[in-house]
Amino acid sequence: MQKLTQQCLFATSLLALSSVAQAEDAGSQDSYQHQQSVMYFSVGSIGIDKTVAFFEGIGDSATSIRFGYEDQTGNFVWGVGVSGLLYDDEEKFSQQVENSWSGKQSSESSDADAFGVYGEIGYRHAFNETISATFMGGYDFTITSERGISNCSNCYSEDIDVSAGLYVAPRLDIQFNESFLMQLSYQNYLSGDLSSGLMVTFGYSYY
Repeated sequence: MQKLTQQCLFATSLLALSSVAQAEDAGSQDSYQHQQSVMYFSVGSIGIDKTVAFFEGIGDSATSIRFGYEDQTGNFVWGVGVSGLLYDDEEKFSQQVENSWSGKQSSESSDADAFGVYGEIGYRHAFNETISATFMGGYDFTITSERGISNCSNCYSEDIDVSAGLYVAPRLDIQFNESFLMQLSYQNYLSGDLSSGLMVTFGYSYY
């Protein structure tokens, strides 16, 4: 029920933002409206539902990494990218492996991580040429989430049942010059097993 309420609030927020965007005096914003595309890298920490984390043998937070593309036209912003989670694995295992080239055998420890894709849309309000605030909403789809030996074929692996989902992400944008920017965002998941966390983004923008 709580997540359903959050989703309703999310939808209401988007409608409200759309109304605000139409009602704003366009003349007062023309100085700062522009078109740009951004390639970026984000890193931060995301919380995981404590019950899910306990049963899956991982910590209740994970390092979140994103590589993405974002496009802005006027105040409208959309983006797509790939996402990754590096879990704090509490149930590591080791396995004897053999190098396929040298034939050398060694004992390797497992890693726990996840990989996914996401898409998002939002609204940006520029205060001046340097500072702006953006409200984004999107969906993060988990493709794989597992514990296993990296770069190893036919090795043992275990699925880690952690899903992402719908999220909102208000943020502060800082444009240092025409090419480089930084973003500070708070990401709050409204569905799935992730909760919330802080992200910092470094990007390269072009027009």
